[in-house]
Amino acid sequence: VWIYISYYLLVPASILFIWNSRFAIPFLITQIAGTAIATLVWKVLPNGVCRPEIKPQSSRNLQLLNLIYSHDRDCNGLPSGHVLHSFVSCFYLAQLYPQFWTIFYFLLMAISFSTLTTKQHYFLDMVSTLALTPFIIELSSIIHL
Repeated sequence: VWIYISYYLLVPASILFIWNSRFAIPFLITQIAGTAIATLVWKVLPNGVCRPEIKPQSSRNLQLLNLIYSHDRDCNGLPSGHVLHSFVSCFYLAQLYPQFWTIFYFLLMAISFSTLTTKQHYFLDMVSTLALTPFIIELSSIIHL
C-alpha cells in the first residue's frame, strides 16, 4: 500500500523537478495526451476491477487501502492511469537526471506492481499500459514539434 501511495507523490514531485527544464513542455504534453488517450480507450471499452471487502477492524495498511478505495472508485481498468503517469514521470526524470535512471526504473516497476497488490488493476492492465506508453511518448514528441 505504501509504495502505491508514492504514486501520489511522484507526479507532483516530477512536475517540480522538471518545471524549469527543457523537458517541461514535452512532459506536460505527454501527460495530457496520455490522459486523453487512456480516457478515450476507457470510454470506448469500459472496464473495472472487482475489489475485496475490507473489515473495519483491519490493520493500518488495510485501513489505508480502504481509504484509497473510498476515493478511487471501481473505474480503474485498461489502460492504467497510475502506470501511465508513473511511466511518463520516470521517463522524463531519467532524461533530466540520467545518472539516476535505475532508481526511476525501479520506482516505475514498484508502483506498477503495487497497482496489482492493492487490487487497483489486473496484470493485463499493467502490462498493456507499459507497452502502450512508449507510443504515447513518441506521439507526444511529434505533437510538440
